[in-house]
Amino acid sequence: MGQDDSKAIAQFIRKTAKKEDIILKDMAAILAHTAGTKVVFELPDEVERGDRISGHLR
Repeated sequence: MGQDDSKAIAQFIRKTAKKEDIILKDMAAILAHTAGTKVVFELPDEVERGDRISGHLR
């Protein structure tokens, strides 16, 4: 575990101790960094959101 990992873990401990929200995208970034990968956030398409296209119900 590197210096950056230790800082991230410390941040989560501080937020938990202060009963502050922990944002999942931050957690994802830390896990991806540890795994040597990157996080890709995708917005759901119309079908996943349940929207209809062409002026139909949204």
